Amino acid sequence: MVTRLLSWIALVLNAAGTVLILILSGLMNADIIGRGVFSHPLNGVNEFASMAIVAIVFLQITDATAANRLTRSDMVLLMIQKRAPRAAQALEALFDLGGAVLFAILANAVWPLLADAWREGEFIGVEGIATFPTWPLDAIVVFSSFLLV
Repeated sequence: MVTRLLSWIALVLNAAGTVLILILSGLMNADIIGRGVFSHPLNGVNEFASMAIVAIVFLQITDATAANRLTRSDMVLLMIQKRAPRAAQALEALFDLGGAVLFAILANAVWPLLADAWREGEFIGVEGIATFPTWPLDAIVVFSSFLLV
Protein backbone atom coordinates (compact mmCIF):
# COMPACT_ATOMS: atom_id res chain seq x y z
CA MET A 1 0.00 0.00 0.00
CA VAL A 2 2.72 2.51 0.98
CA THR A 3 4.87 1.46 -1.98
CA ARG A 4 1.98 1.98 -4.38
CA LEU A 5 1.26 5.41 -2.91
CA LEU A 6 4.92 6.47 -3.16
CA SER A 7 5.09 5.15 -6.74
CA TRP A 8 1.96 7.10 -7.62
CA ILE A 9 3.38 10.28 -6.06
CA ALA A 10 6.66 9.80 -7.96
CA LEU A 11 4.71 9.33 -11.20
CA VAL A 12 2.69 12.51 -10.59
CA LEU A 13 5.87 14.45 -9.85
CA ASN A 14 7.43 13.07 -13.03
CA ALA A 15 4.40 14.21 -15.03
CA ALA A 16 4.62 17.66 -13.43
CA GLY A 17 8.29 17.80 -14.44
CA THR A 18 7.34 16.89 -18.01
CA VAL A 19 4.72 19.66 -18.11
CA LEU A 20 7.34 22.07 -16.79
CA ILE A 21 9.69 21.01 -19.60
CA LEU A 22 6.97 21.79 -22.14
CA ILE A 23 6.27 25.19 -20.55
CA LEU A 24 9.98 26.01 -20.45
CA SER A 25 10.43 24.96 -24.07
CA GLY A 26 7.51 27.14 -25.15
CA LEU A 27 8.79 30.14 -23.21
CA MET A 28 12.30 29.74 -24.58
CA ASN A 29 11.01 29.50 -28.15
CA ALA A 30 8.79 32.54 -27.63
CA ASP A 31 11.78 34.43 -26.20
CA ILE A 32 13.96 33.47 -29.18
CA ILE A 33 11.25 34.50 -31.66
CA GLY A 34 10.67 37.71 -29.72
CA ARG A 35 14.36 38.54 -29.80
CA GLY A 36 14.91 37.63 -33.44
CA VAL A 37 11.71 38.80 -35.10
CA PHE A 38 10.46 41.63 -32.91
CA SER A 39 13.71 42.70 -31.18
CA HIS A 40 11.83 42.36 -27.89
CA PRO A 41 12.66 39.44 -25.59
CA LEU A 42 10.27 38.09 -22.97
CA ASN A 43 11.06 39.39 -19.51
CA GLY A 44 11.93 36.83 -16.85
CA VAL A 45 12.64 33.84 -19.08
CA ASN A 46 16.24 33.54 -17.83
CA GLU A 47 15.16 33.62 -14.18
CA PHE A 48 12.33 31.17 -14.81
CA ALA A 49 14.65 28.82 -16.72
CA SER A 50 17.23 28.79 -13.93
CA MET A 51 14.58 27.80 -11.40
CA ALA A 52 12.72 25.44 -13.75
CA ILE A 53 15.78 23.31 -14.51
CA VAL A 54 16.36 22.59 -10.83
CA ALA A 55 12.65 21.93 -10.32
CA ILE A 56 12.54 19.54 -13.29
CA VAL A 57 15.47 17.51 -11.97
CA PHE A 58 13.94 17.16 -8.51
CA LEU A 59 10.43 16.50 -9.83
CA GLN A 60 11.64 13.66 -12.04
CA ILE A 61 14.40 12.09 -9.93
CA THR A 62 12.03 10.20 -7.63
CA ASP A 63 10.38 8.32 -10.49
CA ALA A 64 13.71 7.70 -12.21
CA THR A 65 15.09 6.25 -8.98
CA ALA A 66 12.01 4.12 -8.33
CA ALA A 67 12.13 2.74 -11.89
CA ASN A 68 15.92 2.17 -11.68
CA ARG A 69 16.50 4.48 -14.66
CA LEU A 70 19.21 6.72 -13.24
CA THR A 71 22.33 6.90 -15.36
CA ARG A 72 25.24 5.17 -13.69
CA SER A 73 28.45 3.39 -14.48
CA ASP A 74 28.16 -0.14 -13.18
CA MET A 75 31.00 -1.93 -14.97
CA VAL A 76 32.88 -2.67 -11.73
CA LEU A 77 29.68 -3.64 -9.94
CA LEU A 78 28.78 -6.10 -12.71
CA MET A 79 32.24 -7.69 -12.47
CA ILE A 80 31.83 -8.06 -8.71
CA GLN A 81 28.32 -9.45 -9.20
CA LYS A 82 29.63 -12.25 -11.47
CA ARG A 83 32.22 -13.34 -8.90
CA ALA A 84 30.48 -12.52 -5.61
CA PRO A 85 26.74 -11.75 -5.90
CA ARG A 86 26.31 -11.14 -2.15
CA ALA A 87 29.20 -8.67 -2.09
CA ALA A 88 27.60 -6.83 -5.01
CA GLN A 89 24.27 -6.70 -3.14
CA ALA A 90 26.04 -5.36 -0.05
CA LEU A 91 27.81 -2.74 -2.15
CA GLU A 92 24.49 -1.69 -3.75
CA ALA A 93 22.92 -1.44 -0.28
CA LEU A 94 25.84 0.74 0.81
CA PHE A 95 25.32 2.98 -2.22
CA ASP A 96 21.59 3.22 -1.45
CA LEU A 97 22.33 4.11 2.17
CA GLY A 98 24.83 6.75 1.07
CA GLY A 99 22.27 8.28 -1.28
CA ALA A 100 19.63 8.28 1.45
CA VAL A 101 22.01 10.02 3.84
CA LEU A 102 22.95 12.64 1.24
CA PHE A 103 19.33 13.43 0.40
CA ALA A 104 18.43 13.57 4.10
CA ILE A 105 21.24 16.10 4.58
CA LEU A 106 19.98 18.07 1.57
CA ALA A 107 16.37 18.11 2.82
CA ASN A 108 17.58 19.18 6.26
CA ALA A 109 19.74 21.95 4.78
CA VAL A 110 17.05 23.36 2.48
CA TRP A 111 14.21 23.21 5.04
CA PRO A 112 15.32 26.42 6.84
CA LEU A 113 15.74 28.14 3.47
CA LEU A 114 12.17 27.14 2.60
CA ALA A 115 10.86 28.50 5.89
CA ASP A 116 12.74 31.79 5.43
CA ALA A 117 11.64 32.16 1.81
CA TRP A 118 8.02 31.57 2.81
CA ARG A 119 8.12 33.91 5.79
CA GLU A 120 10.04 36.74 4.10
CA GLY A 121 8.48 36.50 0.62
CA GLU A 122 11.84 35.93 -1.04
CA PHE A 123 11.88 36.15 -4.83
CA ILE A 124 14.23 35.95 -7.79
CA GLY A 125 14.23 38.46 -10.63
CA VAL A 126 14.01 42.21 -11.05
CA GLU A 127 11.19 43.90 -9.15
CA GLY A 128 8.79 45.63 -11.49
CA ILE A 129 9.92 43.58 -14.50
CA ALA A 130 9.65 39.88 -13.63
CA THR A 131 9.84 38.15 -10.27
CA PHE A 132 9.23 34.59 -9.09
CA PRO A 133 8.90 33.39 -5.50
CA THR A 134 11.68 31.03 -4.43
CA TRP A 135 9.70 28.98 -1.90
CA PRO A 136 8.09 26.63 -4.48
CA LEU A 137 11.53 25.57 -5.68
CA ASP A 138 12.72 25.02 -2.11
CA ALA A 139 9.56 23.02 -1.39
CA ILE A 140 10.15 20.80 -4.43
CA VAL A 141 13.74 20.13 -3.33
CA VAL A 142 12.73 19.31 0.25
CA PHE A 143 9.74 17.13 -0.73
CA SER A 144 11.60 15.22 -3.45
CA SER A 145 14.61 14.71 -1.19
CA PHE A 146 12.30 13.41 1.55
CA LEU A 147 10.69 10.97 -0.91
CA LEU A 148 14.08 9.79 -2.12
CA VAL A 149 15.16 9.00 1.43
